[in-house]
Amino acid sequence: MQTLSLRRYAAYVTLVASVLTISAFLKSPVPALGLTAAGLALGSVFIAALGVLVIHLAQANAPGSKRIVFGFCILGTIASFALPTSTRELHWRFTAGAKRGLDPGSFPASAWGQTLPCIELHAAETSSPPDQPFDCRAEADLRGFPRGPSHQVLMLFTQPPPENTTSMPAQAPYNWDGVELAVFAVQGGRRAELRRFRIESHLYPEQRAWRALRLQIPAGTERLEIEALPIGANWFDRAWLSFGSVEPNVFGLPTWVLDRIIGLAAGWLAGALVASARLLDSRACDWCLGSPDAAPAPGAREAGAAPWIGLGVALTIGATFGVVVIKDFAIGDDYSVLAHVRDASLLESVREMTLINGRVVGNALLYLPFSQVSSSAGLAWVRAASLLMVAGVAAALAAFLVRRGWPALHSAAAAVLLFTTPSLQIVVAWAAAMAAPFALAAAFLATGCLSRAASSRGWRWPLLAFAFQALALQCHQSWALFFVPFALGLLLITPAADRLARRRLLVLGATVFGATMGFAFLLTRIIAPPGGRLVLATDPIAKLDWFVRIPLFNAVAWSQLDPRLWLAVVVGGVVVAGTVTLHFAGDRAARNAVLLGVLLLPASYAANLASADFWPSYRSIGPLAATVLVLAIVGVRALLRFVFRRGSALAGIVLALVALFACVRAFQNIDTYLIRPQQTERALFARQLSRLTPGTTTHIHTVGATEEDGLTDLWRYDEFGMPSTFSPWVQPAMLDIVAREMSPQLHKCVRACRRTYGRELIEAAPHILQIDMRHLRELRRP
Repeated sequence: MQTLSLRRYAAYVTLVASVLTISAFLKSPVPALGLTAAGLALGSVFIAALGVLVIHLAQANAPGSKRIVFGFCILGTIASFALPTSTRELHWRFTAGAKRGLDPGSFPASAWGQTLPCIELHAAETSSPPDQPFDCRAEADLRGFPRGPSHQVLMLFTQPPPENTTSMPAQAPYNWDGVELAVFAVQGGRRAELRRFRIESHLYPEQRAWRALRLQIPAGTERLEIEALPIGANWFDRAWLSFGSVEPNVFGLPTWVLDRIIGLAAGWLAGALVASARLLDSRACDWCLGSPDAAPAPGAREAGAAPWIGLGVALTIGATFGVVVIKDFAIGDDYSVLAHVRDASLLESVREMTLINGRVVGNALLYLPFSQVSSSAGLAWVRAASLLMVAGVAAALAAFLVRRGWPALHSAAAAVLLFTTPSLQIVVAWAAAMAAPFALAAAFLATGCLSRAASSRGWRWPLLAFAFQALALQCHQSWALFFVPFALGLLLITPAADRLARRRLLVLGATVFGATMGFAFLLTRIIAPPGGRLVLATDPIAKLDWFVRIPLFNAVAWSQLDPRLWLAVVVGGVVVAGTVTLHFAGDRAARNAVLLGVLLLPASYAANLASADFWPSYRSIGPLAATVLVLAIVGVRALLRFVFRRGSALAGIVLALVALFACVRAFQNIDTYLIRPQQTERALFARQLSRLTPGTTTHIHTVGATEEDGLTDLWRYDEFGMPSTFSPWVQPAMLDIVAREMSPQLHKCVRACRRTYGRELIEAAPHILQIDMRHLRELRRP
């Protein structure tokens, strides 16, 4: 009987534990995020104590032991899924205004791409007449909850975005001065303030989301009260709040954590039993962890040409995107990040941005260069770093393909195609997206470690692959999923005769992908509340339907910003025809890999599919577009090699021509829809700002441009062709940055003025300077 090694046992137990832990977290709608680590640590200690017993039981090989193992597995899984959580929902009543004593009920509040059941609080002076329809205070009764332990309350809150405030005057959504929320705990007639904070989403980009309010309620609290107070005299200040959930704390831990420890312990124990029993089967060990034969190496000529092919690809990418380094421009959030980072410390900036996107490493990478830049001209160095990273990964990919036996022309064309999509165009040109190329590079390194792991024993390379992929997910969740097309390509170029290597790639690739996604999910839940884009989707059918209709459709048009149905049909037809060709040609390994790639299309967009956010931007579909291209490249090669005698050479020529077309189109897209419109918009903004009269102007009002006011006939989301001033949160930052670039004196005058923002002009006055960005439409070329 084979001896069970401790590291194999630990690896399998960790894998099973990760899967069951994720399932438990998905089961709980509002987990106690701050104490998750403690619960998992206690569960791990419990499992470690049972490790020896598990191994001995699995190695006993007594009659009927398999039935016992599977019985434990079923019971543990049922226990893990069936245990309920101790979360309860609050119930609110108004205690002020005309709605005093009424139950606010709930309504579906739609803001920032998410819809939640909420109540609404209108902020107004408490001394207003009682017949006015305001409700500035609401209370929830806690006397029905256990009196012994303290409680933890989690609520989500936001302000209605401008498009939802239809009852306000045209300029009001951008003139409101925010709302202040105050939370009180009432016990024995005494009222203690727990938290007070402001919401001014029109001024602070980090508030453009559903934010989490987490409160520790003292034991014995009878009521919880929330007041909405106006910051100024604006009647239209209001806030949306979810009903909120309450979890009692027992021994310092929420009870749901204790419930999960029991359920997960049973599930982990069952998984450990099954894994240990499987490890006793030598065939299973060889299938999962055996050492495959070395792949046939290409000739010395091809291997020696790999560095030169990589250099050529890097120069091609550099020539295509080099214009972003030469030109002086900024796009959208570049202004917001530049203005915010200069006024915040590293820890403060990273903390605030992490609450929105959950990217600790990516936010730190973004802060470091932006904090050293004083104007938009300095962003060229940030874009240069992104371009070098992208070109380096493209060169390494081309060289890797050549070394693994691919023809030089095929390798170069494939690398260029993968790195000239609209997603790469926007990431290279948008300085605020600089964390995405770092995630791309980390995912490539993870795939390289995976390649080494498939041809060697031990856990060093799988652990390195896990580390690099985990790092990629902390840089940028969407772009870390380039691991999927990279791993799929690695599987496709692995020789069909080397079945053991292909099996190891499948097992290790799935393990690394699943383990890192689970680790990133748990880490995000610990460090960031479930607000903004970190809220999980609740309707998978609707999300998959949306995925097929918009993101997948956009990904098929690899170089077109305006996707067409005929192009989707052509690309899909090439993939299908290539799969059929591989089947009849007898290359079942490649056929199965292509079919697996089709199934992996949602996996390459998994981070966005898991989020409740419905925003199909081009910068989020990079891995999805790359996966589609990998399948299309394989289809083209298979078709031409099957139909023509010299099909391999013809396929190289076709791929090279398509790659050349993609480079030309990428340059045109960047120049036409990104650089020129942004430069013209900033020049118009600066020209109107120069009319400011020091000593006379005391009020600056900016009118943002709309989609119709853009300089191009096509705009895609907030990326290609969209005016920067269309976004209300960009206007304050743009005013600050442009004034600083023009002169220090002008910047000082601007900071001393009152600043408002809107869609329409306000009443003219000598002391008011109005910057009307709707004049952009007059500059549009016929």
